[in-house]
Amino acid sequence: MINLVIFGPLGSGKGTQSQKIKEKYDFIHFSTGDLLRDEIKKQTPLGKNIEMVVNSGALVSDELIEEIVKEFIKNNKNAKGIIFDGFPRTVHQAEMLDKELANNNLKIDLVIKLDIPETTINNRLKYRAQKEKRADDNDEAINNRLQYYYQHTLPIIDYYKRTNKNIVDIYGDRDLNEVFNDICQQIDRLL
Repeated sequence: MINLVIFGPLGSGKGTQSQKIKEKYDFIHFSTGDLLRDEIKKQTPLGKNIEMVVNSGALVSDELIEEIVKEFIKNNKNAKGIIFDGFPRTVHQAEMLDKELANNNLKIDLVIKLDIPETTINNRLKYRAQKEKRADDNDEAINNRLQYYYQHTLPIIDYYKRTNKNIVDIYGDRDLNEVFNDICQQIDRLL
């Protein structure tokens, strides 16, 4: 089993690349964003609370995300691989993920860090907002989420370096197939 974290700021192509990896390698795609948007779509009480938080540009609590992750790992520990997309978002979550994987005799095998300029991020998210009608892709929410990424998520890379994770930087502001080919080279080395 191969467990990989696809890492980068919002709009860097994590979801697109994760879907391509899932299709090529038959890995399971874990996206907190998709799970949370599904709750919002169902308009459950939890979904309504999540919607309010997400639309403000803030992030859902660690406690809720951790419960989702624990259950997901437990239910998928025999998969060919798991792509963690949009998770972890904090060093605390990264520590929790390592611990939960270890509890199931698993580990993170690869961290793919997508690097992309902020101007490209803004352009992509404005396009996505128009195309997908996502309320969380407005200027204020984008700015809030970028600031959160720089302050809380980016430090995960230092944590992964300290814990000797296999980290690969891939420049994401290119044709998506070029980016995907670079990612595949890294995954193929592990197979």
